[in-house]
Amino acid sequence: MTDSIGRTAAELISEPEHSIWLVDKPWPTGFTRLDGCLCGGLQAGELTLIAGAQGLGKTTLALQMARNIVRTGGRAIYVCYEHSDRQLLERLVRMEAGLAAPDEQPATLSDIRHALASLNSTKATTSVRKRD
Repeated sequence: MTDSIGRTAAELISEPEHSIWLVDKPWPTGFTRLDGCLCGGLQAGELTLIAGAQGLGKTTLALQMARNIVRTGGRAIYVCYEHSDRQLLERLVRMEAGLAAPDEQPATLSDIRHALASLNSTKATTSVRKRD
């Protein structure tokens, strides 16, 4: 260890209590072709950059990768300087709800709330009619 202000990431990770971060197996992204290019998925100790022009789906791809890793028992941290936390939540909710359509205007949380309320009122009306 050095006597400087801080330590390098390599110094921190080499400590036994932090070795759990460096597993020998990759974290599959959930995209078979991409995982093939990445030798099985995202690798511990490596930085994977997603680059491209605006509007090509980089944020959505990264959210999907994080979601897929978490679904298989892994952990994910998502850092984004371009979008607000609300925008990211809306994208994630749309993906989970199957509402993400590339050629349509994106749904907002308000749109989703109204759709769910409408669905709930339809179910309530249907169940009342069944009792009659």
